[in-house]
Amino acid sequence: MNLRQVLTLIPPFIIFLIFSGCYDTPYPIDVIEKSELDISLLGKWERNGNSSNRQASVEVSRLNNNEYKILYHDQQRGTFKLRAHPSDHAGWTFLNARSLESNDSDSEYSLFAYKFEDTSKSLPDQVTLYLLRVTLPHFDSADELRAFISTHIEHPSILFEQGMLFDRSS
Repeated sequence: MNLRQVLTLIPPFIIFLIFSGCYDTPYPIDVIEKSELDISLLGKWERNGNSSNRQASVEVSRLNNNEYKILYHDQQRGTFKLRAHPSDHAGWTFLNARSLESNDSDSEYSLFAYKFEDTSKSLPDQVTLYLLRVTLPHFDSADELRAFISTHIEHPSILFEQGMLFDRSS
């Protein structure tokens, strides 16, 4: 396999990680009752594919007062259906995501974060999603995880993989 073939395999692997195993934990950063939805995230977002990434879309809607319903579609991987509640921590918004079909509070959460690119607009038109590194240490409690994030948030490369930029499409 040559280098070009290897490089074309990397984006599908990263996309696979975002919804099927970025950083999994048995507990969320914060409990769902503390969550407040950011209506700026609602809508459809597109990621235009080029030589280094694949085209994908994310549709975010309100599931209930504390959770988003997220439909992530990738042409090669299909559609992932998630429920996620936000946690604001250390100046970032994290999403505590799990399968939409899961109503079990004991199910594992996949954690990732997002930041809007231009916060001066009332309705931002670009958002970057960040995967938490799967190589983060195991934590025995949400308090330990929050403390680790607070300690290292000044150096995002310690916490996150490279971000994925999405443009608002509706």
